[in-house]
Amino acid sequence: MKKYFVVANSFAAPFCSDTSTEFVSGNSPKEAMQKFMKKYDHPAGLYAAVMYNSSDDYHKNKKTICRVLCAEARFMEKQSGAYTVRKEQRGVIYINDVKHTIKDPTKLLFDDEKIDVVTEGQPVAKKRKSTADDKEVASLLGQCLTLPTEYAIVCVKQ
Repeated sequence: MKKYFVVANSFAAPFCSDTSTEFVSGNSPKEAMQKFMKKYDHPAGLYAAVMYNSSDDYHKNKKTICRVLCAEARFMEKQSGAYTVRKEQRGVIYINDVKHTIKDPTKLLFDDEKIDVVTEGQPVAKKRKSTADDKEVASLLGQCLTLPTEYAIVCVKQ
């Protein structure tokens, strides 16, 4: 059995997640991750975990060999471009005012697994002329913004 290094984050408890690290043994990375997931016992639950061949690989920022995300995190990861996000509760997310309900938001998914999500409505696309403020807004998207707690602006490189 090989030893792997896991870095995990809990769901927010209540304002931010807790990070933990651990060595786990297994015949394969996926088997070791499943062992880790089974014994993870944070009261808020497991949000995401990534695995490396060693702690050195983690500290040298090398590529992960296995990862698992909750369905809610996987859904957010799949979004592209800039958008607004509002969460009413775990598993109910509005992106650009379109409601998405994730069937089991705490279900942990490996990269090859699909998300079970129901989308209600379609985004409203409005055509408009470009303004002088567009460059300023674009530059702000890369900076931290202070918004009410239930709102966030996410910018993802395409």
